[in-house]
Amino acid sequence: MRRNFPRLTVRRMMLAVAIISSFLGMVAYFQRQESIRLHEYYERRAEYYRECVSELRQILAHWPDDANQEHGYGFECGRTPALRLRWRQYYETIADIYNKAANRPWDPLPPLPPKPEVVPAHIDL
Repeated sequence: MRRNFPRLTVRRMMLAVAIISSFLGMVAYFQRQESIRLHEYYERRAEYYRECVSELRQILAHWPDDANQEHGYGFECGRTPALRLRWRQYYETIADIYNKAANRPWDPLPPLPPKPEVVPAHIDL
């Protein structure tokens, strides 16, 4: 018993190629949109951490140790210049991680380093 399959003509092959290529084009488009979205997100995060580094540099350069407590900067970045320096290095490291991730958004984001320990204000180092 012979089955009647549709003939594979040039017209049908061209139609099949057009349908498959349209589907693959949509997949590539959505992947590209996701990469662009991740690139923009990583750029914003890197810019935020660069601003944190800039602010900490200004704090370290212009204000004495105890003046930072009055301006509200002492709680997060600590009382001593050494602890503030560790926070600045922490922010610089994270900014570098996000910069590299923005340039290659298809790669997974490496793990972020742990935050520096925060010393309570009543303890002098």
